[in-house]
Amino acid sequence: GCDVNTALGLAVPFALIGQWINTGTNTFYAGFLPKVDKCAAAGDEKGIAKVMYTGWILYAAMFALAAFLSTYALQSGISAFVAAFPAWLVHGFEVAGGLMPAVGLALLLVVMLKKENAAYLLAGFVIMVITNCQNILPIAVIAGCIAYVNFTRDTETAKLTAASAATAAQEGDFEDGI
Repeated sequence: GCDVNTALGLAVPFALIGQWINTGTNTFYAGFLPKVDKCAAAGDEKGIAKVMYTGWILYAAMFALAAFLSTYALQSGISAFVAAFPAWLVHGFEVAGGLMPAVGLALLLVVMLKKENAAYLLAGFVIMVITNCQNILPIAVIAGCIAYVNFTRDTETAKLTAASAATAAQEGDFEDGI
């Protein structure tokens, strides 16, 4: 019953619950490793598979339980909990939710932005602004095509460079043409 930015901001604390489940399950799963080591030392491949599948099933069951509880069994409790938040906190979640796309873009740029890719970023931004496009999917598909063409070209260039270097090494380096 709230706007998108508020919902996005509220999603973060609940996403932390998923991270806690992930950490707890991985910690629990670490208890299976001594059994895997014993099976590996004995050469028991079926035993390793059994332990691994058991761990994966327990891992999936923990997330299934959390999803079930949050979407079905505890829905009224969660709604009451969220409704009890003071207005200033809900407004804070709304502001945080509005900032999330900018923070996400900034994090992506920190990892991915290289000076040779800056022109593509600028071109995509200009296309989105000029066309006033509400759907980024067509621009993403075009960008994917351009990335594929660049990757293919760079791969072919690397192969040619390697072949040229191998040919030069076979012919040998002769000083003064002798």
